[in-house]
Amino acid sequence: MVGLVGLVGLVGLVGACSPLPEVRYETERLQIATEFDEPVCEGTLWALDEHLADVEEGLGEWGQRDPLRLYWMREGIVDVCKEGRSGCFFPATRMMFSESRSITHEMTHAVLDSEGESYFLEEGMAELLSGVGVYYDASHDLDGPGQRLRMSRSDYRAGGFDYDAAAHFMRFLYDARGFHAVRRLAAEVEAGATPERLEDMLEEVMGKDIDEIEVAYRGTSRAAYEGLSYGHTAELLVEELDDDPDRVGPERLEFSVEVGLDCGSEETMGPLPEGDEGMYQVRRVTVPDNRGARLRVEGDPGTWVRVFDPYARVRRGVMTDWMQPDASVDDDGYELAPGEVVVGEMKAGIWAVMLGAHRSASGRVGLRVELLAPAPPPDPRQTEATP
Repeated sequence: MVGLVGLVGLVGLVGACSPLPEVRYETERLQIATEFDEPVCEGTLWALDEHLADVEEGLGEWGQRDPLRLYWMREGIVDVCKEGRSGCFFPATRMMFSESRSITHEMTHAVLDSEGESYFLEEGMAELLSGVGVYYDASHDLDGPGQRLRMSRSDYRAGGFDYDAAAHFMRFLYDARGFHAVRRLAAEVEAGATPERLEDMLEEVMGKDIDEIEVAYRGTSRAAYEGLSYGHTAELLVEELDDDPDRVGPERLEFSVEVGLDCGSEETMGPLPEGDEGMYQVRRVTVPDNRGARLRVEGDPGTWVRVFDPYARVRRGVMTDWMQPDASVDDDGYELAPGEVVVGEMKAGIWAVMLGAHRSASGRVGLRVELLAPAPPPDPRQTEATP
């Protein structure tokens, strides 16, 4: 979030570098202007509108208001936001500027519409309500939440802000007291409360003084928290294969999915997470134990399927945004085109499945995975815990 800039001055600032894109899409809560020509699919428009509704509910900001305007940017983001930022919101303008992966973060700033300086709590709320998870080891945290509440504007702007620390502490509060805590604190942030007032409110919400809160936080918080959007991702069912009831040996399991990709459908997202033209749908599946796997894809030309471990780099702080997953996090993941068959392994845990196409024309694609005999136990030195 950045400081207040008048609407006229803002438009002049951007116009001096490049004109603002025109609004191309409208939902109940959003006007969306894109800097690119690739179509935004109906599923993405619906998901963004619903996400904004969830943010409003999470912050306790109910009630119909004029739509927010989202300028969905790519190269032009640097002309509006500070160098190195992927998004920003200008209070009192109802205008957000953002690259793809920061849109849901900026929504929290837009709903709060605060000109205060409660950076630690506000950015923590924005990260929590973005729906993306966080990895952070609080046991090694030298600066506690009480100290971070007092971060100055100059420290924040100088890059001394740890978004993971803010997101992690806010998730700890959410797990302890739910949205009740988030809403109470959001009201104070919106009102521009002082650090002392925010500390008092923290103590009231948690029923402990700040020192006790910090001890509990360091001692009981988990390192990895899954994002809130995880629960909105459809799950595939793993079933036992019963094609040979007389067979003796380890059980054989399978899961499968077939989808119709249609940019005009509320089930289909697009453009692709990497910014290219295309569309996709997302599923998740839980593999019960380490297994050999036979993956087969059938579908129309131009479609594809990606199957990957969304937690492959979790200990490096990389968490999956289930609204737009990044398959590149897993160097050992699978990408198959129609007609391809691959035999490999799938370890126990949660896997992400993306079904998509590098175009916006309708098509069908399906995946079938047979989970064969359990694989040998993995070397624990080469595996990472799933949150």
